[in-house]
Amino acid sequence: MPRPAIADVPNRLLAAMPSRERPRLLDRFESVDLDFGQCLLQPGDRINDVYFPRGSYISLILPQ
Repeated sequence: MPRPAIADVPNRLLAAMPSRERPRLLDRFESVDLDFGQCLLQPGDRINDVYFPRGSYISLILPQ
């Protein structure tokens, strides 16, 4: 399977990675669908996954 070129990587952070390092990371990715308003973590939750949005954004809202 061909490796994605920089133009094929729809996330700026991933596109900025060195091209020889990127495939090692991309091979481990899994695509997920998220619903609008879906909460990914609550304060104090353990972080088990990292999300790299494609064509969208994820916001962080902190309680006051």
